[in-house]
Order: sequence, then structure tokens, then C-alpha cells
Amino acid sequence: MNPMLFSEWISKKYTEWRGDAIGNDRSVTQFALMLGVAQPALTAWMNGEYIPKSQKNINKIAATYPEIYDVLGIAKPSEIGVAHVPRGLRQLIRDAQAEVERRLRERNLTGSEPEALEIATQVFHEFGFTWSDTIQPGNDG
Repeated sequence: MNPMLFSEWISKKYTEWRGDAIGNDRSVTQFALMLGVAQPALTAWMNGEYIPKSQKNINKIAATYPEIYDVLGIAKPSEIGVAHVPRGLRQLIRDAQAEVERRLRERNLTGSEPEALEIATQVFHEFGFTWSDTIQPGNDG
């Protein structure tokens, strides 16, 4: 992908987000905080110096702007494997996952912090699911 094309897209997103506000309330720094990315990286992207390559940064931006995958011309991460789950339950899982992502974004967390597991467990419980800690994430047994 041409960095200038990405810079135009991310700059447009910043302009839309900023709206008519002027000053520190809607600065590039605040936009970077909202996205959960480093301000120097965001500035470099906006200046067309390079495009995000880190999946972590791409995922953070995608939480607010899922079209980033199309803009970058890359495949979207696999959706949670629920293809064979009954439709109603499948939607409930997706809704719970979206709520987890929303709360993590609110707290500027990724899925790797210990607090993220607590949040995910709480959200899934609110949606009627229970978590057993007999197998920890990342532990194949």
C-alpha cells in the first residue's frame, strides 16, 4: 500500500473526529489516545512517512475503524470460530465479544493485560456465559 493513500485516509478520520473543535480537546495527541496508539506513530502515518505494520496497532485502530483492513489491503483477523453454533447463540457470542472490545478500548487495554481477562470474564458472565479457569489462555494443557 502507498503510505500517502493511508495518510489521506487516517488524516480524514482525524478531521472527521475533530470536527469543529479547536485546541487540546481534539488534538492529534487526543486522537492517538482514543485510538490507543502512540502519538508519534500517528503523526508519521498522517505525514505519509510509513503505514502501520504492527498487528497490535492495526487491531487498535480497527476497534474504531474496522475498514482499516480494506484500506491497508490486508485480510481481517479470523472471526471467533462460531460457524457451527446455532444462530441465536452465535449472535450472543458476537455481541459479548463486541462489548469486551468496547470496554477494553474504553480503558485503553489490549487483550494481553491481566485486567483484560477480568473484563472479558465479567462481560461474558453478563451475557450468560461462565468461565472455568481450569485451562488458562495460552496454556495448551
